Amino acid sequence: MRVSVATMCMMPFIGHKQEVYQLVLGKGCVKKIMKEFMRKYFPPYLFFPVLMLIVSNIGVYYGAKVFNAILGRPYIDMTGALELATPVIPMFSLFYVAAFPFWYISYYLLCRSSKELCYQIVLTDVIAKLFCGALFVLIPTTNIRPEVTGAGIGEIVLRFIYHMDTPHNLFPSVHCLESWLCFAYIRDSKAPRWLKISCFLLAIAICLSTVFVAQHVWIDVFAGVLIAEFFRVFVPYIMSVMSTAKIQPHRVRY
Repeated sequence: MRVSVATMCMMPFIGHKQEVYQLVLGKGCVKKIMKEFMRKYFPPYLFFPVLMLIVSNIGVYYGAKVFNAILGRPYIDMTGALELATPVIPMFSLFYVAAFPFWYISYYLLCRSSKELCYQIVLTDVIAKLFCGALFVLIPTTNIRPEVTGAGIGEIVLRFIYHMDTPHNLFPSVHCLESWLCFAYIRDSKAPRWLKISCFLLAIAICLSTVFVAQHVWIDVFAGVLIAEFFRVFVPYIMSVMSTAKIQPHRVRY
């Protein structure tokens, strides 16, 4: 039976509070416990990938806005008849903000399970977002937002979203891209069926929320999902080709 460092430290002193205090303070048991905790839940290889995710997300989101502002590029209004016919449902703003913990928890659990999978996920995410950043610059889009009235929780959250996020960087939807990537990797994992179904439903709800709170238009949603699926297949394929490729020696003919 496997016994943790914490258990081994405390076993001889169960029922002896004073001795336990002396052990913790005098023999560095806390340090051992923290070291085991970090090794198990935050392995060292997670640091750089997490940093890459944060830098790429901030860089693409703000970089495209700054670049377009410097160049003075006009934004294309993508609001069409379908968007005007789509109702604004403030309660869907809760699904919109739920995307953030969904991404963080999913990526953490997936990346902690395997170093190889961690690098694959992060590389896919970063490359996909850089592609999105290029589209934000090449095709700067915007849409029409409604005036939010009411004092319900949905309206309060929606006003907060509008305050924090300007209607730019719309095509494609990064919300849909990230959410679908999380679902896709969980779908292809050994996770239980109930978890896969739950993640699928949450990803769908998040994608729908982007149009039901007028943060995006419908084409942004489909583009985000398609880009996620494309790079989820393309990046691992390139990684496998690069890892198995061997340099063949040239034959010299005389």
